[in-house]
Amino acid sequence: MTKSELFDVAEQSGDAALVVRCDGAILYWSERAERLFGFSRSEARGKHCFDLLEGRTAAGATFCSAHCPVLAGLERREPTPTVDLEIATAAQRAKWISISTLQANLTGEQQPVLLHLCRELHGDLQVAAMAKRAYSRVTELCALLADSSPAENAVALSEREREVLQLAADGFTARRTAET
Repeated sequence: MTKSELFDVAEQSGDAALVVRCDGAILYWSERAERLFGFSRSEARGKHCFDLLEGRTAAGATFCSAHCPVLAGLERREPTPTVDLEIATAAQRAKWISISTLQANLTGEQQPVLLHLCRELHGDLQVAAMAKRAYSRVTELCALLADSSPAENAVALSEREREVLQLAADGFTARRTAET
C-alpha cells in the first residue's frame, strides 16, 4: 500500500484518523481529527502523537508517551487492542476517546506505520471511564490507609471525581451523572 492510498483510506473513515510512524511522529492528520482534537493538519504533522494528545488511562496513568505500549507493540508486530483514553484538545479541554489501531506496511518503507481511528466517547461511556478512574484512586487511597502510610502519600481526587462519587453515593444513574 502506498502512503497516498493509506491517507485516502484514513480520510474516508467516519472517525478521526491519524497515521504515525513507529517513533510516534504524525505523518497524516485527517479533517475529522482536526475537528475532534482542535489541532490543524499543519500543527499536527511531524509532531509526536504523545506530545500532542497527552493521553491518560481511566486510572489517570500516562498512556501516551515516548514509551507508548502501542508503539512498542508495533515494533514487535503485535495486534493492538482498542483503548479508551482521556486526551487534551488544542483548547486544553479534556475529552474521552476510544482509539482503534491498525498496522500498515507502506510500499518502499522498512518500518510499518499505525493508523489510529479515534471516536469521542459520550454519555454513559464517559461516565464509566470517570468512574474507573475514581475507583482506582479510591482503591489506592484505601491501600495507603491500610498500610498506615503518611497522609502526604494520599492520592487527591479531582473536583469532578469527588462530584461523581457523591452523585453515585446519592443514587444517581450514569446517564443523570453525565448530564450534570
